[in-house]
Amino acid sequence: MSAEEDVQDGTQDLTNKSVQVSHLVPEHVREAAKANAEYGELSEKVRVLYETIAFGEEIGQRTQLERELQSVREKKDKKRAKVRELQTEIENLERREMRLEDQIGNLSSKEDKFEGAMEMLEQQLYDGTHIFKEHGAVQKAAGLAGTQPEKVIQELKERNPGVPDYAFESMMHAERTWEGCSEEVARSD
Repeated sequence: MSAEEDVQDGTQDLTNKSVQVSHLVPEHVREAAKANAEYGELSEKVRVLYETIAFGEEIGQRTQLERELQSVREKKDKKRAKVRELQTEIENLERREMRLEDQIGNLSSKEDKFEGAMEMLEQQLYDGTHIFKEHGAVQKAAGLAGTQPEKVIQELKERNPGVPDYAFESMMHAERTWEGCSEEVARSD
């Protein structure tokens, strides 16, 4: 039975099977319509127009609203998925931020301990103690800084340029015995 016979006997097939339809319109009209519509919007409006002509204004409008509702729901679902994705990214960044803050705190604590060890060494130096690379406190400071004892001695010399080199040698190997000095003298050139 053909579509014409269906219409003649009143049993028209109303399935949702789609067919392609083409129309001739001036090119500038088509381009202007495409420019003024979002992707897929032009095709949707043509479908709605067909339905309105075929079934009346109310059914065509209902179909249009149902399609628009479906489109809104799909967009909403996509946005929610994006929000979940962004929330996951934020949580990852927050965890990274906490790890970095902990690392900075650990470094600050380590730096504070190193600085405390250096100040203790300087005080011993001012009091007349020979400070050398094998000295236990120098070894400890080097361990805190993650460096070699020679670097600790070098930093002590830079911070205390008024202290003679023999103060940084073992008393057994020094040419003179270090008697100490004030902080002001030690820090001056």
